[in-house]
Amino acid sequence: MSTFPRWIILACLIALSGTMLGAAAPAAKPLRSVREIRALSPAEVRGHPAAILRGVITYSEATWFLTFFSDETGGIYLGTAADRQFNPGDRVEVTGVVAEGLTSEIVTSEKGTAPEIRVLSHGELPEATAAVAERLADGSYDADWISIRGNVRSIKRVNDRVRLDLDLGASSFEALICGFPDTRDLPSYLLGVPVTVSGVLGTFGDQHSGVTRTVLYVPAVEQCRPDATFLERMFGEAPRSYHTLFTKASPPDRVHVQGQVTLARPERGFFMRVREDGYYSGSLWVQTTQPLLLRPGQVVDVAGHVESTNRKPVLRDALVRVLRQESPPPPQALGPHEIASGDYHGALVSTEGVLLSAQPGLEEDTLILLVGQMTVCARLDVRPGAPPRVTFPAGSRLRVSGVCVVQAQQTPGLSVLPLAYQIWMRQPEDVTLLALPPWWTVRRVVIVLALTACVAGAAFIWIFALRRRVAAQTETIREHIEQQTLQEERMRIAREFHDTFEQHLVGLGLMLETAQAEIADPQRARELLREAAEMTRHTRAEARHAIWELRTGALASVDVVSLIHDELSSSAQAARLHLRVEVEGNRRPLPAVVQNHLLRIVQESFTNALKHARAECVTVHLGFGVEEICLRVVDNGAGFDPDAVTPHDGGGFGLAGMRERALRMKGNFAIASAPGRGTEVQVRIPAVFLPS
Repeated sequence: MSTFPRWIILACLIALSGTMLGAAAPAAKPLRSVREIRALSPAEVRGHPAAILRGVITYSEATWFLTFFSDETGGIYLGTAADRQFNPGDRVEVTGVVAEGLTSEIVTSEKGTAPEIRVLSHGELPEATAAVAERLADGSYDADWISIRGNVRSIKRVNDRVRLDLDLGASSFEALICGFPDTRDLPSYLLGVPVTVSGVLGTFGDQHSGVTRTVLYVPAVEQCRPDATFLERMFGEAPRSYHTLFTKASPPDRVHVQGQVTLARPERGFFMRVREDGYYSGSLWVQTTQPLLLRPGQVVDVAGHVESTNRKPVLRDALVRVLRQESPPPPQALGPHEIASGDYHGALVSTEGVLLSAQPGLEEDTLILLVGQMTVCARLDVRPGAPPRVTFPAGSRLRVSGVCVVQAQQTPGLSVLPLAYQIWMRQPEDVTLLALPPWWTVRRVVIVLALTACVAGAAFIWIFALRRRVAAQTETIREHIEQQTLQEERMRIAREFHDTFEQHLVGLGLMLETAQAEIADPQRARELLREAAEMTRHTRAEARHAIWELRTGALASVDVVSLIHDELSSSAQAARLHLRVEVEGNRRPLPAVVQNHLLRIVQESFTNALKHARAECVTVHLGFGVEEICLRVVDNGAGFDPDAVTPHDGGGFGLAGMRERALRMKGNFAIASAPGRGTEVQVRIPAVFLPS
């Protein structure tokens, strides 16, 4: 049997051994520190070497895609996604690759996105490296966790950050503090104060132009620490007394006072009792956004700018130093008169009252109390994680403790006018239940609700039955109303034409007859014809007025006596008839419908006196009594027998119309006449029945 050539066997062994040696060759180790990354050459960085780092997150702001990492050897920027937020001080493990940044190396993923960041634990930020001011602009501290010292020259809000302009002596520098939305007050207590600021140095530029701008990213305002020497010098001065805050000339610098905290509102301020020669005098409000956790009873040093609010001292933009903890003072019991005096503004007090209402809120709860005859608002801050608050029903009697706050207004005479009274409580335990509301209040509510339900049920049943009855009678009522409305409209039109226009036509005819009789006297005839023409125009105007009056009923603004005189005087003059209008009693305005009926009755009586009785004198008497209105129309004509008149005679229709008008006014109609003795028409209307 033949064998393989030796050279073939040798070649296979060499190839196999090379493969085994290649498989056993170790891969490149990942970088373990920032120092190793900084030592890479540009060519090595472009090879995207792997990196596994352990250290601390020094700055994280996901909305701006900013996350910085630091270990014992230095700091570096991590590419992050917008939804990934970390807490400064988190100990993490970062797994990714090294890539080129704008001014230095960064750590990203192989796809150029955020590296893998695993949180190991939570801790504190490391001690910052003190930076040299001259090296801040060249990018030497890029991404490093450093601290710088300078005086705060200005404080501004930039989007959701705060910008501090720092005076470093020979130069100025910019620091940005994150986490300041519009709802958060600026840290104005830092203005004009020398501070030490810790943060991450950020650089802007590119690989060709180099670093063009540097800024310090500060993760929290707590990293801006006032200089200890400055505080010692400021608090080393003798503290001012409460009564000398306004009596001495206050310089623009801060004023030093010492006292005890009675109530604190985080990042807003606190009330304190001012300490003076071993005892406490007045109270004042200290406004500060300094991040301190103050508790009632703490003795503090305060340095702030003095201002006046309602003639009370207030310290603004204050720096605060806690000295020690003492027992909080007991509240002083006050009644409504002491609270209303306004002399206890800022004092720790307690009072009793009846709960009117409770108004829970997102940031604070409010209890509205009736203390004596005045209302007092008791307010309590809602703290995250606070124990559940005890709720009380309205009408409960409570005792509340807290700081008395008087909302007042400055008057022109420089006096203070209290407007509202509040008690700012420190904790839920400041509310004590003294008595529940009387038990019969609930019973009354139940009784009222039961009666309301019964009435509502009865009303529903009655409405249902009424609707059925109405539905059954609607058709009959509709037909009856149509017939009655048509008949009444016909009667009304006939009565208005008879009472109004016939009187004018009679007067016109008399004028023309007189003119014909006076034809021998041309001058007199022309005067009568001129009066007849004027009567014609007046009749036409009266026709338009009657139509408009029937539509609107606009007679309420004219006196009835004036109407009678204006309507009858021209006709009486043309007929050479003596007309007298007499008024008895105090004249007073009457409703338009009453005036219209009275006017038409007088017109009809006057027309009858001219047309049928050939009277020479007509007297219209109108009496305004307390209990009734009396109208009398008397003429000295031929008279007639009222019982013998029928509608076919022409005058009967007018008498029926007058009687009907009197009945519409709830009045009485009477006529007295006899042949040769004249005629008297009388209408009496009770005042109680006058239409409104």
